[in-house]
Amino acid sequence: MSHPLPLVREFGPPLRGLVHVGANVGQEFADYAAAGLSPVVYVEANPDIHRRLTQNISAAPGHIAVNALCAEADGERRTFHISSNDSNSSSMLDFGWHTRSHPDVTWTGEMELTTSRLDTVMAICARAHPEFAWDAIDALVLDVQGAEMRVLRGAPDLISRVRCIWSEVNEGGLYQNDCSAEELSAYLRDFGFRMKFMSINRHGWGDALFIRGSPADG
Repeated sequence: MSHPLPLVREFGPPLRGLVHVGANVGQEFADYAAAGLSPVVYVEANPDIHRRLTQNISAAPGHIAVNALCAEADGERRTFHISSNDSNSSSMLDFGWHTRSHPDVTWTGEMELTTSRLDTVMAICARAHPEFAWDAIDALVLDVQGAEMRVLRGAPDLISRVRCIWSEVNEGGLYQNDCSAEELSAYLRDFGFRMKFMSINRHGWGDALFIRGSPADG
Protein backbone atom coordinates (compact mmCIF):
# COMPACT_ATOMS: atom_id res chain seq x y z
CA MET A 1 0.00 0.00 0.00
CA SER A 2 1.31 3.44 -0.92
CA HIS A 3 1.02 6.43 1.39
CA PRO A 4 -2.14 8.60 1.35
CA LEU A 5 -1.03 11.80 3.10
CA PRO A 6 0.59 13.68 0.16
CA LEU A 7 -2.37 12.95 -2.11
CA VAL A 8 -5.01 13.83 0.48
CA ARG A 9 -3.49 17.31 0.84
CA GLU A 10 -4.59 18.08 -2.74
CA PHE A 11 -8.26 17.66 -1.81
CA GLY A 12 -8.69 19.78 1.30
CA PRO A 13 -7.21 20.75 4.64
CA PRO A 14 -4.64 18.50 6.33
CA LEU A 15 -5.94 15.48 8.17
CA ARG A 16 -6.22 15.66 11.94
CA GLY A 17 -6.68 12.02 12.97
CA LEU A 18 -7.34 8.68 11.35
CA VAL A 19 -8.12 5.01 11.74
CA HIS A 20 -5.87 2.50 9.97
CA VAL A 21 -7.35 -1.00 9.67
CA GLY A 22 -4.85 -3.67 8.69
CA ALA A 23 -1.96 -1.74 10.18
CA ASN A 24 0.52 -4.65 10.31
CA VAL A 25 3.52 -3.47 12.39
CA GLY A 26 2.82 0.23 11.83
CA GLN A 27 4.94 0.99 8.79
CA GLU A 28 3.16 4.35 8.41
CA PHE A 29 3.65 5.37 12.04
CA ALA A 30 6.59 7.73 11.44
CA ASP A 31 4.70 9.63 8.73
CA TYR A 32 1.50 9.85 10.77
CA ALA A 33 3.43 11.11 13.79
CA ALA A 34 5.43 13.62 11.70
CA ALA A 35 2.17 14.97 10.28
CA GLY A 36 0.94 15.61 13.82
CA LEU A 37 -2.07 13.30 13.51
CA SER A 38 -3.91 12.51 16.74
CA PRO A 39 -5.68 10.37 17.59
CA VAL A 40 -4.52 7.54 15.35
CA VAL A 41 -6.01 4.08 15.87
CA TYR A 42 -4.08 1.17 14.36
CA VAL A 43 -6.16 -2.00 14.05
CA GLU A 44 -4.38 -5.32 13.46
CA ALA A 45 -6.00 -8.76 13.49
CA ASN A 46 -2.96 -11.00 13.98
CA PRO A 47 -2.14 -11.01 17.73
CA ASP A 48 1.54 -11.75 17.10
CA ILE A 49 1.87 -8.82 14.69
CA HIS A 50 -0.19 -6.66 17.03
CA ARG A 51 2.40 -7.08 19.78
CA ARG A 52 5.08 -5.74 17.44
CA LEU A 53 2.79 -2.90 16.37
CA THR A 54 2.21 -1.91 19.99
CA GLN A 55 5.94 -1.74 20.62
CA ASN A 56 6.54 0.34 17.51
CA ILE A 57 4.02 3.07 18.38
CA SER A 58 4.25 3.01 22.17
CA ALA A 59 6.29 6.21 22.45
CA ALA A 60 3.69 8.46 20.80
CA PRO A 61 0.79 9.92 22.78
CA GLY A 62 -2.48 9.81 20.91
CA HIS A 63 -1.51 6.68 18.96
CA ILE A 64 -3.06 3.38 20.06
CA ALA A 65 -2.97 -0.18 18.74
CA VAL A 66 -6.04 -2.44 18.83
CA ASN A 67 -6.07 -6.19 18.24
CA ALA A 68 -9.28 -6.90 16.32
CA LEU A 69 -10.49 -8.67 13.20
CA CYS A 70 -12.95 -6.17 11.74
CA ALA A 71 -15.93 -7.43 9.78
CA GLU A 72 -19.62 -6.76 9.27
CA ALA A 73 -20.76 -8.32 12.58
CA ASP A 74 -19.59 -8.74 16.16
CA GLY A 75 -18.82 -12.10 17.69
CA GLU A 76 -18.46 -14.36 14.64
CA ARG A 77 -15.67 -16.89 14.43
CA ARG A 78 -13.58 -16.64 11.25
CA THR A 79 -10.50 -18.41 9.96
CA PHE A 80 -7.69 -15.92 9.51
CA HIS A 81 -4.98 -17.03 7.07
CA ILE A 82 -1.36 -16.11 7.84
CA SER A 83 0.88 -15.26 4.89
CA SER A 84 4.57 -15.91 4.41
CA ASN A 85 5.52 -12.26 3.69
CA ASP A 86 5.59 -11.17 7.35
CA SER A 87 1.79 -11.35 7.40
CA ASN A 88 1.42 -8.53 4.86
CA SER A 89 -1.02 -10.57 2.73
CA SER A 90 -2.83 -12.20 5.65
CA SER A 91 -6.62 -12.19 5.32
CA MET A 92 -9.88 -13.70 6.47
CA LEU A 93 -10.33 -14.58 2.78
CA ASP A 94 -8.53 -17.33 0.90
CA PHE A 95 -6.30 -16.50 -2.06
CA GLY A 96 -7.88 -16.04 -5.47
CA TRP A 97 -5.67 -15.09 -8.40
CA HIS A 98 -3.19 -13.72 -5.85
CA THR A 99 -1.56 -17.17 -6.07
CA ARG A 100 -0.89 -16.76 -9.80
CA SER A 101 0.32 -13.17 -9.52
CA HIS A 102 2.47 -13.74 -6.43
CA PRO A 103 3.44 -17.44 -6.33
CA ASP A 104 6.17 -16.67 -3.79
CA VAL A 105 3.54 -15.73 -1.17
CA THR A 106 1.89 -18.69 0.53
CA TRP A 107 -0.14 -19.47 3.62
CA THR A 108 2.02 -20.56 6.53
CA GLY A 109 -0.78 -21.12 9.03
CA GLU A 110 -4.18 -20.01 10.21
CA MET A 111 -5.94 -19.05 13.41
CA GLU A 112 -9.52 -18.79 14.56
CA LEU A 113 -10.43 -15.21 15.48
CA THR A 114 -13.62 -13.51 16.64
CA THR A 115 -14.85 -10.58 14.57
CA SER A 116 -15.68 -7.07 15.72
CA ARG A 117 -17.49 -4.30 13.91
CA LEU A 118 -15.22 -1.30 13.43
CA ASP A 119 -17.90 0.90 14.99
CA THR A 120 -17.75 -1.34 18.07
CA VAL A 121 -13.96 -1.05 18.19
CA MET A 122 -14.17 2.72 18.00
CA ALA A 123 -16.78 2.91 20.76
CA ILE A 124 -14.54 0.83 23.03
CA CYS A 125 -11.56 3.07 22.23
CA ALA A 126 -13.56 6.20 23.03
CA ARG A 127 -14.57 4.81 26.43
CA ALA A 128 -11.02 3.72 27.20
CA HIS A 129 -9.46 7.05 26.16
CA PRO A 130 -11.90 9.88 26.93
CA GLU A 131 -8.96 12.29 26.84
CA PHE A 132 -8.60 11.92 23.05
CA ALA A 133 -10.31 14.33 20.64
CA TRP A 134 -12.31 11.69 18.80
CA ASP A 135 -14.09 14.24 16.64
CA ALA A 136 -10.70 14.95 15.05
CA ILE A 137 -10.74 11.62 13.19
CA ASP A 138 -11.48 12.49 9.59
CA ALA A 139 -9.90 9.64 7.61
CA LEU A 140 -10.09 5.87 7.31
CA VAL A 141 -7.30 3.77 5.82
CA LEU A 142 -8.05 0.18 4.75
CA ASP A 143 -5.38 -2.42 4.03
CA VAL A 144 -7.38 -5.58 4.67
CA GLN A 145 -6.59 -7.81 1.70
CA GLY A 146 -9.94 -8.10 -0.04
CA ALA A 147 -12.13 -7.67 3.05
CA GLU A 148 -12.77 -3.96 2.51
CA MET A 149 -16.53 -4.30 2.08
CA ARG A 150 -16.82 -6.45 5.18
CA VAL A 151 -15.04 -3.80 7.25
CA LEU A 152 -17.13 -0.97 5.81
CA ARG A 153 -20.42 -2.75 6.47
CA GLY A 154 -19.47 -2.80 10.12
CA ALA A 155 -18.59 0.89 10.22
CA PRO A 156 -21.53 3.07 9.09
CA ASP A 157 -21.07 5.46 12.02
CA LEU A 158 -17.39 6.01 11.30
CA ILE A 159 -17.99 6.34 7.55
CA SER A 160 -20.57 9.06 8.21
CA ARG A 161 -17.96 11.09 10.16
CA VAL A 162 -14.81 10.86 8.04
CA ARG A 163 -14.19 12.94 4.94
CA CYS A 164 -11.77 10.64 3.12
CA ILE A 165 -11.11 6.92 2.75
CA TRP A 166 -7.87 5.49 1.38
CA SER A 167 -8.14 1.82 0.48
CA GLU A 168 -6.24 -0.93 -1.22
CA VAL A 169 -8.36 -2.09 -4.16
CA ASN A 170 -8.25 -4.72 -6.88
CA GLU A 171 -10.04 -5.67 -10.06
CA GLY A 172 -12.01 -8.41 -8.28
CA GLY A 173 -10.93 -11.95 -7.41
CA LEU A 174 -7.49 -11.26 -5.92
CA TYR A 175 -8.93 -13.02 -2.86
CA GLN A 176 -11.93 -15.32 -2.95
CA ASN A 177 -15.24 -13.49 -2.45
CA ASP A 178 -13.57 -10.09 -2.26
CA CYS A 179 -14.94 -6.91 -3.83
CA SER A 180 -13.77 -5.04 -6.90
CA ALA A 181 -12.82 -1.37 -6.99
CA GLU A 182 -16.04 -0.68 -8.87
CA GLU A 183 -18.16 -2.39 -6.20
CA LEU A 184 -16.37 -0.49 -3.46
CA SER A 185 -16.88 2.82 -5.25
CA ALA A 186 -20.60 2.13 -5.73
CA TYR A 187 -21.02 1.29 -2.05
CA LEU A 188 -19.25 4.42 -0.86
CA ARG A 189 -21.16 6.63 -3.28
CA ASP A 190 -24.28 5.98 -1.18
CA PHE A 191 -22.41 7.65 1.70
CA GLY A 192 -21.53 10.68 -0.42
CA PHE A 193 -18.00 9.61 -1.41
CA ARG A 194 -16.52 9.83 -4.88
CA MET A 195 -13.35 8.24 -6.14
CA LYS A 196 -10.77 10.95 -6.78
CA PHE A 197 -7.74 8.79 -7.51
CA MET A 198 -6.92 5.18 -8.33
CA SER A 199 -3.67 3.48 -9.27
CA ILE A 200 -3.64 -0.17 -10.37
CA ASN A 201 -0.42 -2.08 -11.02
CA ARG A 202 0.21 -4.80 -13.59
CA HIS A 203 -0.99 -7.43 -11.11
CA GLY A 204 -4.46 -5.88 -10.99
CA TRP A 205 -4.36 -4.30 -7.53
CA GLY A 206 -3.46 -0.91 -6.14
CA ASP A 207 -4.91 1.96 -4.10
CA ALA A 208 -7.84 4.36 -4.34
CA LEU A 209 -8.79 7.60 -2.62
CA PHE A 210 -12.43 8.43 -1.91
CA ILE A 211 -13.46 11.94 -0.83
CA ARG A 212 -16.85 12.96 0.51
CA GLY A 213 -18.59 15.67 -1.49
CA SER A 214 -19.94 16.55 -4.90
CA PRO A 215 -17.76 17.09 -7.98
CA ALA A 216 -18.20 20.83 -7.48
CA ASP A 217 -16.61 20.53 -4.04
CA GLY A 218 -13.28 19.47 -5.60
